[in-house]
Amino acid sequence: MGKRKHSETEDKSSKFTSIVSANIPERTESPILATFPGTQPSSETTFTPFKRNYETSAAKADERVVIGETDKVLFTGSNFGEDSPRGLHCKYYLGVYSKKNQQVTVTPARVLSMRRSVKALTNANNEAINNKSFKLQRANLGMAFGTAKAIKQLRDEERNKVDAEEMLDELSDVQRQVGVNTVNLPSQASLREQVKSSLPLPSFDINADSPENAYDLNSVVTPDELNSIDVKELLKEDSLEGVQNLLPFSRSNFINTKIMQIINSTGKKDRHRLRLLVYLSYLMAYHSRVRRGDLANRERLLSALNNPPAIIVQGLTDRFTENSHRTPIMADKILFYIMVLTLMLSDFKVFPEAIARDLSLKASKAQTLLRNLGCKMEKATAEEANIAGVDPKANLKKAVLVVPLTFPELSKGGKAK
Repeated sequence: MGKRKHSETEDKSSKFTSIVSANIPERTESPILATFPGTQPSSETTFTPFKRNYETSAAKADERVVIGETDKVLFTGSNFGEDSPRGLHCKYYLGVYSKKNQQVTVTPARVLSMRRSVKALTNANNEAINNKSFKLQRANLGMAFGTAKAIKQLRDEERNKVDAEEMLDELSDVQRQVGVNTVNLPSQASLREQVKSSLPLPSFDINADSPENAYDLNSVVTPDELNSIDVKELLKEDSLEGVQNLLPFSRSNFINTKIMQIINSTGKKDRHRLRLLVYLSYLMAYHSRVRRGDLANRERLLSALNNPPAIIVQGLTDRFTENSHRTPIMADKILFYIMVLTLMLSDFKVFPEAIARDLSLKASKAQTLLRNLGCKMEKATAEEANIAGVDPKANLKKAVLVVPLTFPELSKGGKAK
């Protein structure tokens, strides 16, 4: 009884954590939270914030520009103007937890989205703009004061200029540099490293000793995002139709089959695996159902994703958009993350044709994505084809993740004629 009495008289307030505002001097800079859609800078990159050096309104006094650079890339970001983050519906704070005092000290934080630009391309574009401006002035002068023959020649050049520009736009960055300075062309080994670093893949360990350690799940989806997914209603369902009604993307045969296997299994249900499957359903819905105009409209975005938790929406926005826009790189990034999760959920062996069918892609596209993740294509057995629900005579291929990771080699050009 003595021990019980002691626990009853224990101070109940010690169970709660208090939150207080930090006492920061007026001229001290508050912290800045920045997102980096696409390529992440190295940890050695230094970033410098800039503010107005004169008295102004309170709103403009809060505006900041942050700049950081490496030898090849310039990162810029701001919390105002066209480059400011979109769709912020709350204020952000940074907090420090004191275990001794059971207290969290918080301070407001500015939020901005960083954009990157390659220095070599920026210089080349500036030169191109200057050349184009000079040519335009020359053409205007010729059209105003030139002879009939000169005017005809200028019009012919104008008609032919479009095709030349379109062809130039299709050239790769490396090819555009060949005529400028061939001595600066990178080696094949350097190009391979650039290709690997430019692919929008989740964090990976190229020297992993097992497929389970090849890709970092936390770089695909955080534990907080997974824990926000409520699977209680799913576990109550016993029919495929009921499961489909609860999913944001209901027509994935891969997801539906895996979820029904968990529901129909005996014993304790694997809730972690079930949450991963639901998050994969969010990714597929984000790829297939969310249109360009939905990204900047929160109501339409929530409707397309079947009203997910706010942390899921924020995570998708941070990972797969640049200023509320889905660039071609971001579109491929979504597919890479879908393929990685699919591999994790199927013992690192998947059927590209089956996944391509779920996403309305060509099978060749799915195979290319999986090869770029380090998979090798192998012929599936008749038993594996039956499990996948396809005709065993269809010569089905399976993608198998192989470690240590190897990525496709760069093409060395066509055969000599």
